[in-house]
Amino acid sequence: MTEGKREKRTTELNRTDEKFEKLDQVLNKIALEKRLLIEAEHLKRIKKVKTIRFYCALENDELKVHVRILNNFTGELKAESTSLWELIKRIVVVADGSIHEWTVLNKCDAFLVKGIVKTGGIRLLVKLQNGMNLFKFSKELSELLGIYAESKANAVKEIYKYVSAENLLNHNTGFVTCNEPMHKIFKKDEFDFNDIGEMLECHFMPLEYLKIDLGSENGLEMFDLEVECDDVTQMPILYTNEVKMLSKKIESNKIIEKRIRNSIDILDEFIKNPLRMMARYLIMEKDIKGIKTKYFEDLNIQSALFELLHNKN
Repeated sequence: MTEGKREKRTTELNRTDEKFEKLDQVLNKIALEKRLLIEAEHLKRIKKVKTIRFYCALENDELKVHVRILNNFTGELKAESTSLWELIKRIVVVADGSIHEWTVLNKCDAFLVKGIVKTGGIRLLVKLQNGMNLFKFSKELSELLGIYAESKANAVKEIYKYVSAENLLNHNTGFVTCNEPMHKIFKKDEFDFNDIGEMLECHFMPLEYLKIDLGSENGLEMFDLEVECDDVTQMPILYTNEVKMLSKKIESNKIIEKRIRNSIDILDEFIKNPLRMMARYLIMEKDIKGIKTKYFEDLNIQSALFELLHNKN
């Protein structure tokens, strides 16, 4: 194989490796999200708190916004490797009627807005990613449970806790007798608790944008936003060492890759000059790994193939 062909093949293999790595990351994320969903349904979902810190610097008619993700899982605020856009879906700056918007497609974690007019006020709107599938409760449901937003599974759990604490649930029949607050929400005197999921649907609403009003004076303002989330890129760990099984898997893949590359070189040599390759193997008894099979090592087959190639040549 010529040097140019070898480099081209190596480049193609590297691109294939990158594609497989990206596919592996996507599959791992999907599997993790599915596991977290199952944990949520069984009310055992582990949550992690991260801090989104906004630095807003206003100078004359320019507004600079810089965002950092901090991890306080260990009790210390440390810079996080998590991407800003894994926690935030959209950032909007509204100033005197003008609107400036950034999303993951912008691929940045700092923003500059020029031509700011301070008289109309400056507002920062933040739309968070909703990986935990949270929903805002209706006013009535929020007042009943004392919760602003929660997942559907946890909403059912909170309703169950409420009706049990108020002795409204008949455990023999599964029916709930509504008190005055519940009657106001569901418009029923009683209902089957098995229907609670469907009954709650009309009380779930999308989460709103978070609003931060900025001052009109020149200077720096800093805001911390604590977010309870699932970390699908870096799960909470007790030790900083790499996972041993993952390291073994990587090393094993490297060995397999080396064997495949050797097999490709040998087969390329066979394609280029089969007679020469067979002669070298038979005469020098060269150990050829990767293509050895019971047929390849059969002396009768070797002799027949050698004679066939020799006569053809």
